[in-house]
Amino acid sequence: MTGRIAQLVKVGMVHVGSALESFHARYLGWKHYRNPAGATAYDAALDGVTESNVARQFSSPEHALHLYARGVRSGRVELAARRFLLKNVSSDDFRGNKRDLFEYCLFLFSEKDWSSLAAILIDSDFATMLRGDAAQAAMMGDLAFLSAHRLRQKGKADLAGLVDATESWKPVIGQGQRRVHEACIAFLDGEIDRGRGLIQQSVLQYRPHFALSGLRTVFDFQPDAAPALSGGIDLIRRSSKRVVLLVSVDKSYFDLFAMRFQQTAFRASSSVGVHFHCIGFTPDAAAMPEECGFSTERFGGNTVVRASDDALRKRAYYAVARYIHLEHFLGHYDAVRVSDVDGEVYPRAGDAITHPVILHSFVERNLGLRLPTEMVSAGNVSLRACEKGTAFAAYVRQYILQGFASGLDPLWYLDQSALFSAWADLKDSGSVVTDMRPFFTQKGDWSLAKGLSDKLEGVTKNAGAASSD
Repeated sequence: MTGRIAQLVKVGMVHVGSALESFHARYLGWKHYRNPAGATAYDAALDGVTESNVARQFSSPEHALHLYARGVRSGRVELAARRFLLKNVSSDDFRGNKRDLFEYCLFLFSEKDWSSLAAILIDSDFATMLRGDAAQAAMMGDLAFLSAHRLRQKGKADLAGLVDATESWKPVIGQGQRRVHEACIAFLDGEIDRGRGLIQQSVLQYRPHFALSGLRTVFDFQPDAAPALSGGIDLIRRSSKRVVLLVSVDKSYFDLFAMRFQQTAFRASSSVGVHFHCIGFTPDAAAMPEECGFSTERFGGNTVVRASDDALRKRAYYAVARYIHLEHFLGHYDAVRVSDVDGEVYPRAGDAITHPVILHSFVERNLGLRLPTEMVSAGNVSLRACEKGTAFAAYVRQYILQGFASGLDPLWYLDQSALFSAWADLKDSGSVVTDMRPFFTQKGDWSLAKGLSDKLEGVTKNAGAASSD
């Protein structure tokens, strides 16, 4: 754990930093309790907080909840408030208060506590309370659908069925929202093409919330509709290896993870290199071993992202740039494994890549369990430098470029949707193999409070010894 992260944890808060936007997707709607006078009191409540006296720092469950919500809006997680909410609070503390119960549902969502969420959502009184507030009702309607979906994935079909069967939600949600849910059900029932088409149509009329918002990246792909890139990239150095793990990073992620990532990669396999595609900065290539390759691009060098664009659009580009330029890298290496920088590499990264495209995700096994945005891990894709591998990369690039050019919002899940769409449309060509075990995994709790610190700790721990999975 870095010194800065450790210091923040010690004083009882974690600054979310560059990952704030993705966490805000979970907390969409935390817009209440912006009372400046109250905020001063909440700040004072943090003074001297320790594990032993945390329960005495909050005058009420509402106090802890409001403090936590205020912290999230400010880009930090108040760990003391989180501990208090987890250990001392239940939904019964907010009965009769619609706004607080709504906020508490969002807290449970950030903790991925689907069972506790379900217990609230199947209570008909809660749905009735929300009928006068269309915005909150829509959010909770989506959260009810998402909770049932996640419970099924965890094997809790009975509890998911109780959420589905809660009749009180049906008059609360609108027709457009219902169409989105019905489209998802069609897809999960195995009607892949029909379900995908229904999702494409329904999200144009209704903008879903939480993880369902990513369904907006499932659109009608028109290969000729995407713009051509107006600028290229600068290749600083090729890796000395002919097969590489490809990651794209901004400077902050490079500084946090690059050294750890190349260590875990080279300990996992001596036959693969690493290629860092660096966006908005030029790395010190001489400080890294020859097995590391480097390329760079500047904002404004292409038609996708410019220096004046907002942070969310830039951060989305950092994630997908590896796929936008994938064809270019296939021209320099025999094969490329597209990965993420914030995790651990397994020894199988050194295995032979026996097909033009390998999706190291259980796509076919998860049909009926996952939505299009959840089917393919964007950090576990292998391609050979051959005609079919290049064609797959071209499809994914054009899909992503169309998403950016259309002003799509949000852009999260765009690479995963592009990969799923490419698989769905190209799977009969014989070029794509799925359901192969991953060569990479992301480490950490991934809850709002622990995401970045756990990723750093996990990567650091495993840089010293490669996992056998």
